[in-house]
Amino acid sequence: MNKTLKFTLVFFSLLAYNFLIIDSITIYFNLSNGIKTITTSSLITLLSAILFAPLIEEFVFRWSLNRNDDVKYYIYLLVSVCILFFVETYFGILLFTIFSYLFSFKYKFKTESKIHFNLFLFSAAISFCIVHIPVINAPTLSINIFMALITFLPIGLFFSYIRVCIGLREAIISHSIYNLLTLAINEVIY
Repeated sequence: MNKTLKFTLVFFSLLAYNFLIIDSITIYFNLSNGIKTITTSSLITLLSAILFAPLIEEFVFRWSLNRNDDVKYYIYLLVSVCILFFVETYFGILLFTIFSYLFSFKYKFKTESKIHFNLFLFSAAISFCIVHIPVINAPTLSINIFMALITFLPIGLFFSYIRVCIGLREAIISHSIYNLLTLAINEVIY
């Protein structure tokens, strides 16, 4: 099976996961009142979801995902500080500690192992989830965290994989198409 077909299958599997599993959980927790569709979204919201968010999020969370590139550590330390001050203090501290440890580990061994890089990639995907916590609007922080992890971790890992295996441009395009299809499918379902 060629790489394009694999990515396409995973992409549409993640869309199906979003609408079959995540929407069921959303309805169970009674969080479905804020579901965005194309007709209920303003032009600014549509542009944000389809253009601005994919561009900004891919540059912030995945631009620096190169092995043995120190820039990613500085960027993720900065992202951790932003999470600390603007999203959730405890997660900001936790992520800052994780990225600091990974950074010091790299300097100790002068190279980055595959396990080390994958741990960094997973931590970056967790950062992507945490930034989306305010979007969920659940009554408690624990439900927000749970929903952010099960909703955004799989797609964050997928976009990271696209970035590492194919390129940043393809990750941005995939992110834009994913957001557009999510809004369009929401339009049909809701």
